[in-house]
Amino acid sequence: FRKLAEEKNRMESWGLDTSVPDMLFSDLMQQWKLRKAPAISKSTLEGYEHILRYADPFFRSRNITVQQVTPALIQRYLDSLQEGRTKPLSGNTIKKHIVLLKSVFNESIKDGTLVYNPVRRIAPPKIVPYQAQTYSASELNELFEALQGSSIEDIVRVTAFYGLRRSEVIGLQWSAIDFERKIVTISRTFERINVDGKMVDVSKCRTKNKSSFRSLPTPGQSRSLLVMSAR
Repeated sequence: FRKLAEEKNRMESWGLDTSVPDMLFSDLMQQWKLRKAPAISKSTLEGYEHILRYADPFFRSRNITVQQVTPALIQRYLDSLQEGRTKPLSGNTIKKHIVLLKSVFNESIKDGTLVYNPVRRIAPPKIVPYQAQTYSASELNELFEALQGSSIEDIVRVTAFYGLRRSEVIGLQWSAIDFERKIVTISRTFERINVDGKMVDVSKCRTKNKSSFRSLPTPGQSRSLLVMSAR
């Protein structure tokens, strides 16, 4: 109690908000989200909101204050994410929850309103490298046959030919295609995401990551597909 009193006096002498340790942790998480929102993309914000849809009710229903959050409680929250699931969440998904909770505390530590981050005591889950599954040549041919005459046949062929993500092929524009140099540049993406319960179309002048920005050749077959896809 003496240490807590000394810490509170220190914060007050600096003009800091001494109420943070006593506020509900769920409220602190929501404040953190509002603070982050102006500086992040809408898709990143959607990811944060998805995590908070699990974290907020867990801590709010228990009336957990910031100072009551312990490593054991955080581990209990992470364990609760697996309850009732036929397929366990991946280590990467669990890690995203840990990163968000850690960031909530780090922001307050940066402000000087907290001095301890209990999430740093949580061991990160083992991340299993992602193994992409691709269609074989026969499976692709079967897909093309099934889509023959469909309105999306050509765009599916373009996607398969270049190995594009859904957001990349939808974001493809004519300005990205140089027919003289015979290249197509993948530099934009288009997504439809959920923001505050509403579906919002988001067009970005960038790819998922730096390595995704790439220029690809357009041999005769792919040029024909690109032209047909635009009709």
